[in-house]
Amino acid sequence: MMLSVLFRALKTLNATGGDIVNYLAGSAQRCLPPVTNEILLLSATELASRIRKREISSEEVVRAFIDRARVVQFYLNAIIDERFDDAIRDAQAIDEFLKTTSLSEEELAKQKPLLGLPFTTKDSVQVSGMKWSSGCLRRKDIISDEDAPVVKNFRKAGAIPIALTNVPELLLWFATSNKLYGTTNNPFDLSRTPGGSSGGEAALTAACGSPLSICSDIGGSIRMPAFYCGLFGHKPTHEVVDYGGTFPEIRDGLEKLFSFGPISRYVDDLILSLKAMAGENASKFKDLDKPVDLRKLRVFFIADANNSMSTKVEPYIGEVIRQAAYHFERKFGCPVHRAEFKYFRYISLWYTLLFSNNQHVSSLITENTHKINPFFELCKSAIGQSNYSPSALTVAAAQEATQATCSPESQPELYQRSRDTLEEARKEFNSLMGDDGILIYVTLPRTAPTHYASLFEFTNVCCPMVMNYLGVPSTQVPTGLHEGLPFGIQIAAAPFNDRLTIAAAKELERLYGGWIKPFQVALDEEVKKLHRINMDKTRPSSSPTALSAEGELPSSNSFESVNSTVNASTPTEAKNLPEPTPV
Repeated sequence: MMLSVLFRALKTLNATGGDIVNYLAGSAQRCLPPVTNEILLLSATELASRIRKREISSEEVVRAFIDRARVVQFYLNAIIDERFDDAIRDAQAIDEFLKTTSLSEEELAKQKPLLGLPFTTKDSVQVSGMKWSSGCLRRKDIISDEDAPVVKNFRKAGAIPIALTNVPELLLWFATSNKLYGTTNNPFDLSRTPGGSSGGEAALTAACGSPLSICSDIGGSIRMPAFYCGLFGHKPTHEVVDYGGTFPEIRDGLEKLFSFGPISRYVDDLILSLKAMAGENASKFKDLDKPVDLRKLRVFFIADANNSMSTKVEPYIGEVIRQAAYHFERKFGCPVHRAEFKYFRYISLWYTLLFSNNQHVSSLITENTHKINPFFELCKSAIGQSNYSPSALTVAAAQEATQATCSPESQPELYQRSRDTLEEARKEFNSLMGDDGILIYVTLPRTAPTHYASLFEFTNVCCPMVMNYLGVPSTQVPTGLHEGLPFGIQIAAAPFNDRLTIAAAKELERLYGGWIKPFQVALDEEVKKLHRINMDKTRPSSSPTALSAEGELPSSNSFESVNSTVNASTPTEAKNLPEPTPV
């Protein structure tokens, strides 16, 4: 009861406070420098294919993304460490290998699916010879002496690490800022956050600074940055991709919430990345390579947050959720139902399980040398005298308060109720979804806040985090722009049915246009023509003003069309659709 009242009060404060700060902060909306190299616009899947066919060299690809990363770093502050020179040498070695190998293109695709492609990952992930600070001042001199298993798998698949990107301190916020490397900016509006904790990855990927990205998600840390930056992001089923080699360490039950996963510009790159990340464990996913017959899907949706913590879901997001659901009915004849989950409302209780973890943030933040008083440090932070970020201190204080009032020792009945309701929620969700159901749901209730306003919107993390608690796969899909800022929706399914959410995301990529570019494209005419031919192979034609007979929307793939494409504040057909029977 106490937690419910507390979260309702925070919900009201967050909605009002966020609006006020966003208004006062104004906007620093600005186009990034235009992209002039066609390589940067191609999917990782296409680039890997061209490298295997010797149509383009790995060195050309790596240099193109390094050059772009250097340019956009000035605007985004996304990169905290790099190995550009070593990466170029790695690429040259791969090009030499391709000149002499007897392996066929098919064999290379099977054994080295990422051969010659550059990738980036978060500062929290171990990459041998690079920093491993997790945005924490006390860890600024730590250099990793080995690769995390997920990085080893990427290297084994032929990929080349080029840089590490910024994160919030100890990954403990959904905006990316810390005392060590500063604040990372959203590529659509430099005054706004790119999200967190994978904010550096999302900002750099959206700006064409990286074609492949290793991210992690314990409470929306893949899907929130992807939402804010106009990208796809996939949180896989838990405990398939090896979760070792990250800091803070994943243990004491956190493995039930955490997963590595990809953020990408194209849906096809999600499968490519996911298989490489999982390595030999990829077979644990159900029929990942098997095509999905979308006609056999059952589609469920929830157009609001359905819990007591989130601020109100903006109308344009609710409308596009309904619109997306009914697209599957119109085009494929799928049955559509408005879902009602009895146990979603208990999400505030489930936070007691997260904060009862034995890893104390108040100790982790000092490298376990001593335990700070987060309440005192928050007071110091208010006057600029703390060495720790306000976001990490806020989480530390929340953990201390929870453990004092709702821990297994202080409130055993409440703690057990949290465990019981979570188990019932998992049973309820999995029973309804089965092996042929998807749920279209809110990723976040509104577009990216300004940097300081993120302090007022932290309860909105409950929308993506519910899928972490349930342990299910979930894919964030970009669906358009609202007042120049990206937004999207997430698609979830029962555990190990990652192929269903990604296949549905592929269909919505066709419907809404996919990746939204925060820059202009300035290719020469010959390259533009080739690029249009390549894009036409993968994107259907669409009406410039309305849904087509196939239920498709005009593409929103250019920053130039910020005020003219898919402005979901005035959705097309969703408002006239009938309401289904709740299930």
